[in-house]
Amino acid sequence: MMAYGPEGYKDEIDFIQSTIGKYFPTYKTQVEYDMVSVYINVYRGEDIEDRFDELRKELVPKNYIPYLRDDNGEYVISVKKTEEKNYRSVKTNIVMLFITIITTLIAGTFWWHSYRPVGGFFSLHNILNGGLFFTLPLMTILGVHELSHYFSARSHSIHASLPFFIPAPPPLGTIGAFISIREPIPDKKSLMDVGVAGPIGGLLVAIPVSIIGLYLGDVMPATAPLSPQGMLWNFRFPAILRFLSFILPFGEVGSFHPTLFAGWVGFLVTGLNLLPAGQLDGGHVVRALLGEKAKYASYAAVIFLIAVGLWQYIGWLVFALFILFLVGVKHPPPLNDFTNLDNKRKIIGITAVIILFISFHPVPIEQAEYRFDYTIDLEESTVQNITINDTAVYTFKITNTGSSDNDVFDISDQYHITYSLSNETWSANLYLLQNDTWQDVNEEYETDTLEKDDNITMRLEVEPDTFNATSTDIQLRVDSTTTNLRRTKDITTNIRLEYDVDITGDDIIYQNIFLMEEEKDDYLFNVSITNTGRIDTYHIETLYITNESWNIYYTDSQTTNTTLTILPGGSETTGMILTREDNGEEIELYSSNQIHSTSNVVVRFGIQVRGSARTETFEFVGVKA
Repeated sequence: MMAYGPEGYKDEIDFIQSTIGKYFPTYKTQVEYDMVSVYINVYRGEDIEDRFDELRKELVPKNYIPYLRDDNGEYVISVKKTEEKNYRSVKTNIVMLFITIITTLIAGTFWWHSYRPVGGFFSLHNILNGGLFFTLPLMTILGVHELSHYFSARSHSIHASLPFFIPAPPPLGTIGAFISIREPIPDKKSLMDVGVAGPIGGLLVAIPVSIIGLYLGDVMPATAPLSPQGMLWNFRFPAILRFLSFILPFGEVGSFHPTLFAGWVGFLVTGLNLLPAGQLDGGHVVRALLGEKAKYASYAAVIFLIAVGLWQYIGWLVFALFILFLVGVKHPPPLNDFTNLDNKRKIIGITAVIILFISFHPVPIEQAEYRFDYTIDLEESTVQNITINDTAVYTFKITNTGSSDNDVFDISDQYHITYSLSNETWSANLYLLQNDTWQDVNEEYETDTLEKDDNITMRLEVEPDTFNATSTDIQLRVDSTTTNLRRTKDITTNIRLEYDVDITGDDIIYQNIFLMEEEKDDYLFNVSITNTGRIDTYHIETLYITNESWNIYYTDSQTTNTTLTILPGGSETTGMILTREDNGEEIELYSSNQIHSTSNVVVRFGIQVRGSARTETFEFVGVKA
């Protein structure tokens, strides 16, 4: 037996009749198993909405629910008796809110650690920033959504609970929140108001949150590198978020600022709730707009979800099953299903439909396997041998060879090019080929964004140090700025064995003709050797001399040969003396262009310079003037 109302069955019927009679003229009463139906007189043009609402407010607290219906053109108020229910206390709401704050804080830490990590996963920096930039905006969106429902229900004297938040593991930390409407909706106006309040309230918070997220994504870009390969999630933008991203800059796929992600979730929640199915917010709206015909919109919404779920995004198939088996496809009528909506609420209802289209995306999440990769192709050999006066040139091409099984995913990348030399006394420089011209970019360079299969050509020039010239190992490094991937190319530059020889003297003309003057028996000339390669030892000796009256001595050793050890870049000179040891016969010269072929007229001799790289031979002819 109820705590309120009459004690006996007959008294209950009398109570219902008398209560209805206070608001409407009655003329017939029918008693059924669980319902008392009272027929009322309503005159043409008479407004029954306010009187029925006052009746409802009197009966509902006594656990009687009145329904205004049509029975073949007659107005009938049917009253059902309900059992008094014991609802959970507010402590349950507080406990669930506290748990959800913890789980969304863990989710926020996850998102911040994936975006701009400092320290370990649960570092204080990651927890505080995750809470500020993800947990706070997400809980605000969900809280405003549900509180808008709550206060709208209270404004229509509808008994409703405070929001129940539902905790969940990362990446969201929650699957949303709900309020419990603890009595039937009285009429179409309140049905519209309660149904549309949550989506509009949540949307009004999600918009500024998303704007802040877009701005923060530009001024606080991600520092956490992507894994070089794996599964990439792409959160597709609904129309309203695409519009906002045109106004404010937005980073690439994989670099969602956590606040932007919270805004994205807000739009997703808004779009889901506005689907015109069952007792979702959108189901309330279309039931208020279309009446019983709303069931067709509900069927269409479920069929749409199943089709899209089978075709593109399986998540909608799960949501369709949720509606079918938990929410229900049909929406129960309000207690007063006769009163029509005013124009203001019709406009609000149409606005709600527009919000559905701009906040809903048929494929909100896409995933694909991806691989960030690139190659370094060297045109020259990885080992070059040069002299100390040369420059080793290494031309290389960097090509973005990344791949993805979904063209939506952007695998463009930027690359940071540096190098290191094992011999720090050597010098090197980078050049970029741009418009067929080599541009000096100094010791390091960061490329512009390279799309898939794009490439750039660069050159590394290496020069040895003269006084420490042996070899250097060079590591060319190319780092992806998007991932932690590094590619290297090991190259080596060696100084080869090489030298230059120069023979000079006052009596040498035409490069290798030695002119002997009258009455002169000793002739001095110099052999200069410049080492243009590695340290080496050079042997200089006389190969032959055709006139026994003459001989060659080296001034530093007084022998017919000498040895010089010269460092890289060094140069040494040894003096050579061609001397006549025996005057012999006079040489006769018949004319300026003819030499009489006597024994002492011509002296021919050869000199050999031998280094490790090669041997040079020089021949000289001497004549008496």
